Amino acid sequence: MVEPPGDDVEALEAYLKICPEIDKELDKINLKILQAAADIRPVFEQLNLPHNKASILKRVPFM
Repeated sequence: MVEPPGDDVEALEAYLKICPEIDKELDKINLKILQAAADIRPVFEQLNLPHNKASILKRVPFM
């Protein structure tokens, strides 16, 4: 979001009111992403092994 000009008092008040709420929600989302990444990382590493990766790439054209 872009901060509104100072002469638009209503927009500036709304901006200052909503920004902290948006920041809180973004913090919650980022925490969920970090938690999910910890669960997903082992699966990704397994799929990224050379023999698995080659097998996946062979199947891509058929999907």
